[in-house]
Amino acid sequence: MRGVSAAQKRAAPVPELPRFRAPVVFGTLLLLFAVLIVRSLYLQWIDNAFLQEQGSSRYSREIDVPAHRGRIVDRMGEPLAISTPVKSIWAFPGQVEAPPEKLALLKEFLGGCGLNYLDRFNRRANLGYWVRASETGRGVATRAVRLLIDWAARETDLDRLEIVVALDNNASLRVAEKAGAVREGVLRHRLWIHGVAHDAAVFSILLRAEP
Repeated sequence: MRGVSAAQKRAAPVPELPRFRAPVVFGTLLLLFAVLIVRSLYLQWIDNAFLQEQGSSRYSREIDVPAHRGRIVDRMGEPLAISTPVKSIWAFPGQVEAPPEKLALLKEFLGGCGLNYLDRFNRRANLGYWVRASETGRGVATRAVRLLIDWAARETDLDRLEIVVALDNNASLRVAEKAGAVREGVLRHRLWIHGVAHDAAVFSILLRAEP
């Protein structure tokens, strides 16, 4: 019996795999491999913006940093004054393109008044003003300065406003005094006007209660 069993085992036929299975599996793998090659070539040479974007997002960042025009620091490197950009509007009559009815409104423009040279570290700013020659003597600048002082006290965290006026500018000196600014002294050669140095009076307005 043992001999018969051994002979039967040796004579048992080996099951055959379907003939089409191996070619199908091999062809499928070959096709997938070809698709991967085509896809990689497409991304590398034709549509590579996606890969570049993904790479940049992992290794680079765009951060908006406000640029300062300059600052003054002490010997320890601590900032004492920082000059920051401010928004300004300039109008040149000869270059203004507007219909006649809009240009007529420019005749009602009296002058300008604003804050500049902001020192955020020390919470101070310079207050400047000017009035067109045809509108002087009407108290326009004084009213504008008072309104600006009220606005700065209400809408900003500034503590001190400074007005610097050339000593020979009597009209501007009177405006500072009428607006309630306190004259603190005279600085020699504080202003340069048309290439000439001028001594200037310094006025101050405190927006917060003194400690």
